[in-house]
Amino acid sequence: NVSPNTKIALIKKQQAIFNAVFDEDDLGEFVFYVGQYNELLTKEYLSIGDTEKAIECFEKAVDGWMAYNNLPKEHKYKNILINHRPYLREKTGGSYTNLARYKSEIDNNSIYDAIRNNKRFLYAYSKLKI
Repeated sequence: NVSPNTKIALIKKQQAIFNAVFDEDDLGEFVFYVGQYNELLTKEYLSIGDTEKAIECFEKAVDGWMAYNNLPKEHKYKNILINHRPYLREKTGGSYTNLARYKSEIDNNSIYDAIRNNKRFLYAYSKLKI
């Protein structure tokens, strides 16, 4: 059984590797990882009662989900590791563009109860318009 603090450390390592490979202004379709990593961190911080860090990560998660949802139809990467292939919206998709999935997960997961009435949480949540 892995402790929440160990999970947080592992997720942060994954983020560090991701950030070392990708430039923030050149994420293209990989911006969904911003949402994904921060969604995981939100839940782990809530599990240990650190609501301030949880809210901070939740805000970043929503920003990542929205950035992915609002990607242009195509993106030409500058990054030398992936500039050989452009992002084309019609070739990607899946649950990462499904804002209803995120809202449902938040609405039906009691772990969010600790921050559900926080003004910052409510503002970030309001961005998930369907």
